[in-house]
Amino acid sequence: LSNGHKWLSCPRGVAILYCPNADLRSTILRTPSVVSHGIDDEHSAFNRFVWDGCRDYTAALAVPVVLDAWEAANPTMIRQWMGSKLIDAVRIIAE
Repeated sequence: LSNGHKWLSCPRGVAILYCPNADLRSTILRTPSVVSHGIDDEHSAFNRFVWDGCRDYTAALAVPVVLDAWEAANPTMIRQWMGSKLIDAVRIIAE
């Protein structure tokens, strides 16, 4: 579980959950912690997880655009640039 606004520059309120374990995905993670009106729809994860009340889902809807932007921006180059800025900042602080 990670904050999307920290690591992907997504709007606040976006989080990413990655679970490589198929057993966990099919048991514990199959049902959301907040129960929505679509909980009985076994064929649609969308209905079970998305509409749990009167929330603003704008941040979550921005995720595909943010991921496309990261892919187009060459993340390796961005990470190298950020690393160089970190080294510069450490040097300034150490002076």
